[in-house]
This record gives sequence, structure tokens and C-alpha cells, in this order.
Amino acid sequence: MLKIIAVTSALIAVVGFTAPGFAEARGNGAMAAVHAGTYVYVTGAIASVDAAANEVVIKEASGADKTIVVDAKDAATLKAGDKVKVKMKRGTKTAVSITPLVTP
Repeated sequence: MLKIIAVTSALIAVVGFTAPGFAEARGNGAMAAVHAGTYVYVTGAIASVDAAANEVVIKEASGADKTIVVDAKDAATLKAGDKVKVKMKRGTKTAVSITPLVTP
């Protein structure tokens, strides 16, 4: 009986330690759900660029304006009218990445 309990406990431990790694590697499951809430995305057209302050204002499809802090390189290359998707850490106004959107 003791041997059955030991084997069962070992099996549960192995599954418990390896399952999150498989979920993360596949891009779904428990680990993906944890990471999904870390970032927010803003998509729209750039309404204005303030290169001195490293800020852009993006007009979303809903009509809302979002002011986002970007790095100096992005502030120098972006221009009003560009359509972009901006990835930001939740709770901040700072861009992690900016992806230009190409319209057909």
C-alpha cells in the first residue's frame, strides 16, 4: 500500500511540474492566460506626434484619443495618418512595441 501511495505522489508531482511548461510552449492554456493580461493593445491612426515630448496621439476606431509615450526613434519616424498597433504594459502609457498596419 505504501508503494502505491509513493508512486501516485511521484506521478502527481511530475505532471504538476511539467504541465505549465507544455501549456506555455504551445501558446495556450494556463500560462498563456497569465500572460494575456500583461499587455494592452491600441490600434488606430496617429492623430499627432510630439517629437520633443516623445508622445503620439492615436485615434481609435471608437473615436477615442489615446496619448502614448514612445521612444525617440519612433517619435522621429512616425507621422500623422500612419495606422499602427501599439503594445503597452497594462497600467502604463508607454509603448513596448509599435507595429505599422498596412491597408490593402
